[in-house]
Amino acid sequence: MIEHGQSLQNRKDQSVPQGSHSSTSRWMGDLPDRVKNAPLCSLSIPGSHDSFTYSLERSGTAGSDQPELIRKITKIFPRISTRILYKWSVTQGKNLMGQLESGIRYFDIRLEVVPKDGEREFRIVHCLLGTQISEQVGEIKKCLDENKSEIIILDFQHLYKFEMSDHEHLIKLLLTQFGNMLCSRKQEISKISIASLHASGARLILIYPAIYYSSNRELRKTKLDPLSLWYLWPRSKWPTPWPDTTSTGELKLFLDKKLRERKPGTFFISQGIL
Repeated sequence: MIEHGQSLQNRKDQSVPQGSHSSTSRWMGDLPDRVKNAPLCSLSIPGSHDSFTYSLERSGTAGSDQPELIRKITKIFPRISTRILYKWSVTQGKNLMGQLESGIRYFDIRLEVVPKDGEREFRIVHCLLGTQISEQVGEIKKCLDENKSEIIILDFQHLYKFEMSDHEHLIKLLLTQFGNMLCSRKQEISKISIASLHASGARLILIYPAIYYSSNRELRKTKLDPLSLWYLWPRSKWPTPWPDTTSTGELKLFLDKKLRERKPGTFFISQGIL
């Protein structure tokens, strides 16, 4: 189970060990063998919400994830609107490496395509725009190269203004960068463990639900290598119910209920966000 938010607490089940940065930066490698051999879907793994919003830029442009009215107001009153949006939009104060060193292993990613100088950039988005995702991809690859005991999960939750060619480009970037590090979904989820991933050399799980939308049927059939689809996990295997509440009591009841109702053979992403 993945827990993600702005602050995380250890659960009573198999979870992340408490300690200093030295322990949290490589906590998976420090786990006892019984936990490494347990199903990955039974572990409580910390994650972050809108993971890369530390990179958001103060600008007079609101992202496509915002209603049209907000985008118009931001253009008319860029300074005050941007100041308000920035305070609300940045959910993570630590950068990618800071989060990794703190033990975060699940990353919630939202992108928008931004045309610039004849190119189409894939920018972090949450009300405002941030850096290009290629920067984080490179950092994650470096981290995995240097820390072979750790498993990272990337969840491409929302992709705005993406055309079929954009999906093709981004997927090829991810497959090229991570290659043999990727975990295949062509196996029983109950058999996937930290130990089995270490044994196979897989250290990254790539959740990319958009590729399974009906609008991308042609892309799946004609543009991508069919074998590559085994490395792109669908949302059905990683449900992420949204509580949409400001009450901590309702949040807990909702998440506990959804976790109890989880279908066999799936992971579960617990959005502990108010």
